[in-house]
Amino acid sequence: MNRLCSEIAGEHGWGFVNINIRPYYAEGSKTLAYETVEQLGWKTPDQVVIPMASGSLLTKIWKGLHEMKYVGLIDDVHTKLNGAQAEGCSPISTAFKAGRDFFKPVKPKTIAKSLAIGNPADGYYALKATAESKGAMEMVTDEEVVDGIKLLAQTEGIFAETAGGVTIGVLKKLVKQGVIKKNEVTVAYITGNGLKTQEAVIDAVGRPTRIQPSLVAFEKTFKLGKIPTPLRPLTKNQGEVETTAGSITNMIESLNSAHPGIKDRLCDESGELRRFVNIYVNEEDIRFLKGKETMLKDGDEVSIVPAIAGG
Repeated sequence: MNRLCSEIAGEHGWGFVNINIRPYYAEGSKTLAYETVEQLGWKTPDQVVIPMASGSLLTKIWKGLHEMKYVGLIDDVHTKLNGAQAEGCSPISTAFKAGRDFFKPVKPKTIAKSLAIGNPADGYYALKATAESKGAMEMVTDEEVVDGIKLLAQTEGIFAETAGGVTIGVLKKLVKQGVIKKNEVTVAYITGNGLKTQEAVIDAVGRPTRIQPSLVAFEKTFKLGKIPTPLRPLTKNQGEVETTAGSITNMIESLNSAHPGIKDRLCDESGELRRFVNIYVNEEDIRFLKGKETMLKDGDEVSIVPAIAGG
């Protein structure tokens, strides 16, 4: 349908509202170019890498950069456009690499669902803009898409969706090919959050660890110490210590004998636990047991946890 309407519009000089006359999308997309120039101190980058589905985003960034020059906010546009697609749906990149100014529609087969447009409406214009900028286009496999997602998360703390994985994968490829030099100012556009496409990486990253909603369970699961950090100078930085005691009161006395000063940090002058101290026996708060008189048996795990204020 899109192809037929595009052909009719081209033949009769009509505007195809669904594709080439979308003012809100078009004007909105240009803001990526505006923000890039502003954040670079009113200069254009040397290179940009842009994910392509219909190809529209790439053309609008190109238009936005030139509008900044038109209104006098920058002196020149020297940016090279680089289009990024997944191998399973890469009609525009395939055409560009073959030296053609037209593309052949394909049937999408890729994990990058947000880029899976086999008959891209703005493909011709994306090819034209990229050629004008003396840029390049490249594609990556699904495996490289996942690797790109993981690389961005590990190095920048950004969890991108599959389109972002395509962008980073192509960026990496173009750097290796020497198309993008390491000393060039390069902007990679990450256009979606990874929470949208979790299924794409679920088998490539570790499964989440499920725990009970308590600090004690967290520390136990990840083998963190049971002596809180503020008290560890008194225990020579030991996170865990062993002691023999019949009750919590006995335990505090025993700890204080071995590590002087602990009792004063845990108890007030009357001997009661300070308000900011919580003590757990096998993950149970002693306030719901017998307090300081809670009895202990061999093998019990006692955790001292600072109280957390809410509000």
